[in-house]
This record gives sequence, structure tokens and C-alpha cells, in this order.
Amino acid sequence: MSAMTDLNAATEPNAVADGAPGVDAAAEPRKPLDADWQNLWFSLQRTPWSALAIVPADSGLDVREVAEALVDVGRMSGADDVRLLNAVGAGFAEAQELVDAIGASTRRGYPVVVACDAIEDNPATLALAHAAAHTVMVVRLGESRMAAARKTVEAVGREQVLAAVTLRPKR
Repeated sequence: MSAMTDLNAATEPNAVADGAPGVDAAAEPRKPLDADWQNLWFSLQRTPWSALAIVPADSGLDVREVAEALVDVGRMSGADDVRLLNAVGAGFAEAQELVDAIGASTRRGYPVVVACDAIEDNPATLALAHAAAHTVMVVRLGESRMAAARKTVEAVGREQVLAAVTLRPKR
């Protein structure tokens, strides 16, 4: 893992679709994001990637806001073509369609950030993470289990994990 940061996700969901299921094509960026999100984005740029899976370390942690924040800061930094794919809740039946959407986006030259479920909750996340080829793991301080984080890293492959994001405890 090459980057770790402490973030508090606080963004609104994007809503515009690109034709592929769950892909957000051109939602307008909202307010400027804080320096932690910007640092994470630029840190992720040290490794070339075309698809990035955002995977929670354990059950019950929703990473959609993390994915949305990364897409927002990417667009604010000039990566206007970055897409958001919301795969949270996608089951086995939808997995191949979402893997195909990741491939279609990257073949067209559009980088894609994929919000996923925890692997322990949804085995389809493994297919999505492997299709993305790079992963950002998300943990919540005081809640996430170290064993679950280790299992997540092992499942997706240590070399695939570019960063770990730590979210502040819920208030």
C-alpha cells in the first residue's frame, strides 16, 4: 500500500448516468474538497490506473461517498472524463455486466472509480476489484477489524492495493 490518509466523507451523491449501469458521466463538481482528498487523489496518480475499486475492509461500511469524493476531486484537478460506477449492492447476476461496464469505460479512455461492498458481504466485489486492477481499501477508525482489513488485502492482492483510507468514527 502506498498511501494512507484520514478522511471524513461528506459529499452528496452524483446522479447523471452515462448509459452503462451505475456509471456517472458528467455530474457537476460541487464545493472544493479539503486537502486530504486532494492529497489522496494526487498520491493515487503516482501509479497509472484506468479503473479503481473502492472497497471497505469490513461489513457495514458504505464507500459511495469516498468514491464520489475521489471523482469530484479528480474532476476539479482536470480529469474531467473520470467516471463513477456504483456497484454497491450488485449481486452475482449483475457482476459480469458491471465488469463489462468497467472495461467499456476504460477502452473508451475514461478512467472509472468503482464503489463496492465489503468482500465478506458480497463475493461479486472480488470480480469487480480484479476487473479494476487497482484498489483503495477503506476502514473506519474504532470500528473496522484488523483481521477483515488483512483478508481484504489478501483477497484483492497486496500489489493491487494503492491506498488505505481511514474514516473518522461516526458521531
